[in-house]
Parts: sequence; C-alpha cells; structure tokens
Amino acid sequence: MIDQIVLYGLFILLCLLVIGTGLFEPHSLFSDPLSAIYFAFCILIAFYCTYHVVFTDLLGQTLGKMALGVRVVNDQGRPPGIPRAIMREVIGKLLSGILYIGFIWVAFDREKRGWHDHIAGTYVVRARR
Repeated sequence: MIDQIVLYGLFILLCLLVIGTGLFEPHSLFSDPLSAIYFAFCILIAFYCTYHVVFTDLLGQTLGKMALGVRVVNDQGRPPGIPRAIMREVIGKLLSGILYIGFIWVAFDREKRGWHDHIAGTYVVRARR
C-alpha cells in the first residue's frame, strides 16, 4: 500500500508534468491529453516493475516492506536475487492478481506464502532490526 501511494503520486506528477509542458499541442510528441496520460501510464508500469525488482533484488525490501518491518528472502535467508525478484514481482504478481486468488491463498497456506512466493521460491519474513 505504501509503495502504491508513492508510485501513484509519481504517476500523477508525471501526468501533470507531461500535460503541463504542452507536449500534446499540435505538431508535438502527443496529439491529445489522453495519449500523454497513456504515455505516463506506460512509464509508471515500467517504473513499478523496476522499483519492485531492484529493491527486492538488492535489499529484499521495498520502502513499504521496510516500513512494515518485513523482507523477502530466498530459501537460504538472503535477498532473492534478480531472477527470483523478476519471477516474484512481475510474473508471480501478475498471476497472483488474477481475481486476487494468489494473494487470498496466503490465508490458507501453511507457510503463509502467496502464489508469487511459490512461483519464485521466496518467503516473507520479519526483518531484523
């Protein structure tokens, strides 16, 4: 939730910046405000994936996970690394998001792991202080 607030705040700022610069004026990069917003949305998706993958790869935590005191680890207790981070944060969350079944799964899983964790071979644990 914290991560989404940060990312959507950036999205709104990016939309205002793109629209405010007049990039959708005739004979410019964008022909109408909607195409400028579509461009900003594409940038947001790319930034969202990069943000989650890089933070999960390097630290095992995004800003939101830091605030909650949890982190993502592999089966050896280390940050998952780039391949697992991509599997978890992009592919796994896309599949988990289908009707939210992959996230609801956490409530019924003995290890409290969502589909995205099972797909990537990761675990969410309390961060050491």
